[in-house]
Amino acid sequence: MFVRVHALTVVLLWLFFRFVIMGKCVFNGKGKANEKFKAWIAADPTSKSKAMCVVCNRAIDISSMGEVALQSHMISKKHKKLMELKLSSPSVTHFLSSSSENLR
Repeated sequence: MFVRVHALTVVLLWLFFRFVIMGKCVFNGKGKANEKFKAWIAADPTSKSKAMCVVCNRAIDISSMGEVALQSHMISKKHKKLMELKLSSPSVTHFLSSSSENLR
């Protein structure tokens, strides 16, 4: 009898976890504080359950995998290539002088 009750409890907890808790991840801004993500992560303006990669210009669904989805995107070939280009290319501000320098 105890085994049946225990098995039923386990099944009910699994169902609760799977259908109530899973798939509820939302972007809360903590990714911006994480050193691994802060250079390229932003909130997606269309959905709370997505994050935006500003380097790839791609929405990442984080609703079910959360941070693991961000890590998966981070190791993709396209993202790595674009990050290398971003880091090796000088910023536009590098080529612009301040207005006080132009007055002299």
